[in-house]
Amino acid sequence: METWDSLYEGKTGFFRDEYFEPSFFDYLTEGQELYTQYCSFKPKKNGKESEWLAWHPDDFHDDLEKIVTFCRTETKLMEEFNDDYNRLFLYVPVVILAGDLYVAKPEDATVTLSKVDSVLHMHFGIHEEVQSLSLVFFVTESSYLEQFNRIVGFGQHIEEMFVQKMRHEKGTS
Repeated sequence: METWDSLYEGKTGFFRDEYFEPSFFDYLTEGQELYTQYCSFKPKKNGKESEWLAWHPDDFHDDLEKIVTFCRTETKLMEEFNDDYNRLFLYVPVVILAGDLYVAKPEDATVTLSKVDSVLHMHFGIHEEVQSLSLVFFVTESSYLEQFNRIVGFGQHIEEMFVQKMRHEKGTS
């Protein structure tokens, strides 16, 4: 499956057959690396204070599935609208972390952890017996507003492009 199939856009009216450059995928992933693994950490039992254990809680995976399913369901609902209203809903699965977020990068024979504000996680799952790929945006609570405003700014850019296109088609400026 192609990565860009993992974004959820509910389109009606004019937007149903319209594609924008740059695409929302390009905008969302600009400057972001995509990761396919995640984990939490918890202190080792009977270990030293600095010893941690990677942990993959099942409920966390289930919660990711719920977020993705919601976005997918809302997008399908948009397909049922048969009116002429122009709507473009962008559903971005987001996990907001109260604490810190780190990415692991292998370097030589070790792994380096780097603190970051946000990452995109490629979440693989099975929906209606079909393999699916969804992008889930992980962002720290402290940087969420900045990231949210960035996405809203892109939405405003699309709106301006739409208005210009409509004016051009009508022959006005």
